[in-house]
Amino acid sequence: MNHDKMPRARRAYPLASLIAIALFNPVSAADLELPATPFEPNAQATVEAIERGLQSDDAFRWMSAAQHLSLLLDREGPAAITFQRVLIAHQDQLTIALAEALNKDAGRSLTTRLKALGGGSASELTGKTITGDPNSFSSELDLTAQSGWLSLPTRSDRIYTVQVPECHGGALAMLSDAAGKAMNVESVDAGLPGLLTFAGKDQAQIRLRLYPASQCAPSQTLSWSAFPTSGLLTPNSAAQAHVIEPDRDYRMIATPSAGVWVRFADKLAGTYTLETSKLPAGVDTILTAYSADNLTEAAATDDDGAGELASRLQYVSFGRSPMLYQATLLSGSGVFSLRASREETPTLTISDEAQPMRFAGGDVIWRKLAVKAGTAYRIRTSAAGDDSIDTVLAVYDGASATAVAENDDNDGDLYASLDYFASENGEIVLSVRELSGGAGAFALQVSELLESGACPPGNVCFKQPKSD
Repeated sequence: MNHDKMPRARRAYPLASLIAIALFNPVSAADLELPATPFEPNAQATVEAIERGLQSDDAFRWMSAAQHLSLLLDREGPAAITFQRVLIAHQDQLTIALAEALNKDAGRSLTTRLKALGGGSASELTGKTITGDPNSFSSELDLTAQSGWLSLPTRSDRIYTVQVPECHGGALAMLSDAAGKAMNVESVDAGLPGLLTFAGKDQAQIRLRLYPASQCAPSQTLSWSAFPTSGLLTPNSAAQAHVIEPDRDYRMIATPSAGVWVRFADKLAGTYTLETSKLPAGVDTILTAYSADNLTEAAATDDDGAGELASRLQYVSFGRSPMLYQATLLSGSGVFSLRASREETPTLTISDEAQPMRFAGGDVIWRKLAVKAGTAYRIRTSAAGDDSIDTVLAVYDGASATAVAENDDNDGDLYASLDYFASENGEIVLSVRELSGGAGAFALQVSELLESGACPPGNVCFKQPKSD
């Protein structure tokens, strides 16, 4: 059939006739720019292709799009969740396209079915307060008997998080206004942990539909929280970084695509430690330090040293350039805590004895060292106990706060060594990290090199330490 010779005006067909014609006179997926099958995992591309088809003046393209939309609307159960989420999110665009259809009956029929996706009656969600947290609640649900929607009224001064049960067949949730229009829609695939997050609105409600799974016990626990937005640090840009103070706990909310930037009010030198805690299930945090001058990354960590999903970042500020810190999520979303602290950077002493130290995992150890003009210093790491770790040693000029040198392997072994010649009295800062972010013990030693010519003036030398 030559579509180029078809008239541009759409003919009016009943919906059943449209589908029948499309089935017996199929337009190819390539013609409609659809995936090979209407239920391709890429739901976003499928629905967008349907939108384009419904906006087309070509009668057969429009019929094929209507057919695909009808088939998607017929789907029910957990397998349909992803498509239902995208259809609800595109409800306005699809409704506009259907309103312009020449076949008014078909357009109205599909529009009614589209609106029914998130409509219908709903049972208001009730539960008991979780001990120790007045903002959190839980409820025991029989998922096999809970076939309809649950609703939770919201307020504009609250952030809501809904933790789906541990075992489920899928979840679909949306924030809808008083007229039933979806303002935000989320979904969780069967068997996956999920935390759904919504910014509350007045005269709105969260509508939630949970599906059972054959391998799950019928009774499951659903928990949710309503956090006051007052004092809550929300996602922002680096230019709008929240100002924080040391030795205080802050609550913040983030997602993998929207992080929270913070900075300290004062540019004080010292060792700063940032730690995340009280993470909702499935939330994995990342902490990163940046130079505020050019947003150059200075340090980052995904670990807290204890094998958990929280993060612990330690970084030395020289007090000259302001620093910015960002909390982002590797997975999940929701409200968690951030604590920031500052302390004076510990000072190393010149000694014939190596000082034992330990990496917690993913951390950096910082130390200060006072140096005298005309003196050469040997700085080295060595083994301590049975741990086998790969250390990286770096030296920073305390006056300019710039990195002077770094050494990883000392002539092939896993430990580091460098010699430093001080051309003037002052202070340097040392950092030691484990190359792969692992945990373990090591020793750090600083000694003076008394022999002349150990290191040319003004240079940092990398040398194999002499045997004791």
